[in-house]
Amino acid sequence: MPEARINVVPNGVNVSLFSPMDKFECRKKLRLLLDKKIVLYAGNFVHVKGVDVLVDGFAGLRVNGLLVLVGDGAA
Repeated sequence: MPEARINVVPNGVNVSLFSPMDKFECRKKLRLLLDKKIVLYAGNFVHVKGVDVLVDGFAGLRVNGLLVLVGDGAA
């Protein structure tokens, strides 16, 4: 792919609202189980993001895990 045809759109985050925290403290605060793997999606629920594909794919996995979706919009 010629470099001139590549367009990078970086993700953004409001660092005044979000910052790294201790994983176990967060799980306790949010009442999430400590013994499960967590897959987190944080973003807009718009079709182009493929949230439906994520949900369908996760449902097909055989893991001791939890899928957490955080966001807004029509899926």
